[in-house]
Amino acid sequence: MKVVYHFGTEINAQTVVKKGLLQVESIPFRLICDGKTYVFDQVKSVCITKECGGTMVRVENGTDSVFLTVPRLFIHLGTGLLIVNYFATKRLKKRFSDPKIKEYTLNKMLTENGAKLCTFDHNTKVFGNYFIEIEYNGEKHSFITDRGEILHNGKTVVPYCAGDTFPTLFRTIQTELFQDQN
Repeated sequence: MKVVYHFGTEINAQTVVKKGLLQVESIPFRLICDGKTYVFDQVKSVCITKECGGTMVRVENGTDSVFLTVPRLFIHLGTGLLIVNYFATKRLKKRFSDPKIKEYTLNKMLTENGAKLCTFDHNTKVFGNYFIEIEYNGEKHSFITDRGEILHNGKTVVPYCAGDTFPTLFRTIQTELFQDQN
């Protein structure tokens, strides 16, 4: 899929964007640009944003922020003239929001810290709740989200978080399980 992208925390009308090829056939997604490959293997949050009159997908991947959009027309003169394919960009956001990507990201972080993901259940019909079981140091840990509340082994650890609970859930798991490692 052809995309226009920018690495950075913000974007405006003067930002120079570049063309790239986004491979979305397998997880993790890969952006091929300037002869290099950028891997989306730590996707923590995804949102649609209206920037400079166009729709873009903002992806928080590890410590990077990446703005992506699917162009209908892109003329690379100066900062570029871009006409966005709105519906294809919305579909791109939906692909990045797939629970399989969140499961991949969480599993990668757990494996790096010596833990094992036993269960990952994302129920989109009930407020987007997550049920996650993790085995760490011979103990089972369960994390549940319910309407913005996050519970660890039945105890409330985050009373409320607005919006997508996955980034907060990700940080909570790191804090609750691996705080002694750092």
